[in-house]
Amino acid sequence: MLSKNQEVRGVAVPPDAWTAGGMSAAQIAAAVIERWHLIDDGLTPVLGGRGLVALYQRTLFLTAQDCSELMGLPEARQELLAAATPAALQLLITRLTPDTAAALGSSFLQTFRSLVTSLVGPSLTERLLHNVWTPVPGGAPAQEPSP
Repeated sequence: MLSKNQEVRGVAVPPDAWTAGGMSAAQIAAAVIERWHLIDDGLTPVLGGRGLVALYQRTLFLTAQDCSELMGLPEARQELLAAATPAALQLLITRLTPDTAAALGSSFLQTFRSLVTSLVGPSLTERLLHNVWTPVPGGAPAQEPSP
């Protein structure tokens, strides 16, 4: 199950950051997908399109394991696994409450980062994905954890 403020490699992406400003589920979904497009832009030249699709699908699988109860829908796990494209994931997140959308979006991005870290190590992951954790126009900035 998700913690309220998960941390991956020293960078927190708390669900509270997206909901504290009164963002709707649609705005949160757009912020998640904008970050995914940054990932796509940065990693497709390195991994190729098929490699990135494989990582996307693995991330969905791992996120579905963690979030099916959180989403509060019996069919949620299947719906998340069926979100074969970022557009489908965006639509799914949009249908949730803002708190649940924020938690799911945060879990998806952090799961992806953890997966990449397990494959290439923390240093290269930071170099490849650094721009994903910076502010996205219209979205909430990633926050550094408090000391």
